[in-house]
Amino acid sequence: YTYQWRLNGSNIPGATGNTYTPTITGTGTFNINCVVTDACGTSSSTVSKTITVIPDATANITGATSVCQNGSLTLTANTTGGTGTFTYDWQKSLDGGATWTSTGSTNSTFSVPSSVAGTFYYRVKVKVSGAACNDPISAPVTITVYPTPTVNAIANQIYCNNQTVPQTSLTGTVTGTTFTWTNSNTGIGLASGGTG
Repeated sequence: YTYQWRLNGSNIPGATGNTYTPTITGTGTFNINCVVTDACGTSSSTVSKTITVIPDATANITGATSVCQNGSLTLTANTTGGTGTFTYDWQKSLDGGATWTSTGSTNSTFSVPSSVAGTFYYRVKVKVSGAACNDPISAPVTITVYPTPTVNAIANQIYCNNQTVPQTSLTGTVTGTTFTWTNSNTGIGLASGGTG
């Protein structure tokens, strides 16, 4: 007997043994069969074997990258490729991504804790239950939780009529804070409010 293996209806060069190990690149559906010919020249084809190659699963995270302290921020895991169901493990790093620990969250979305100000790193690991060659881990995202600013109190001040009043500076606990002030008595020559 002679053998000729075929891929999607076309002869596979060099595939003329009675066994064949497919070498398939790319993704998609592939049909493989073998045409067997006897010494009299009579040929018969085997039933096609269908091989489906799916893309590896990949994961990425979408969502805002900053939130005010005690505010709300939700990250979403987006997974493509693979088959079956996906199980999520959201992980957190406090050292720039050198080490990771599980947050215990297993949903496709993750509510970022924001009670503590600082810079935090998150990623998601996805477990694929169906056909896949990998369990992907997303690239990490950097989340900044901005502290709640407070204004340092200004002491009451008393000045005489026509006396020069020195400039008063507003200060707070967070660098870069913008202050909005109001004045209840414009008769003293000061505007009713401003920003600075």
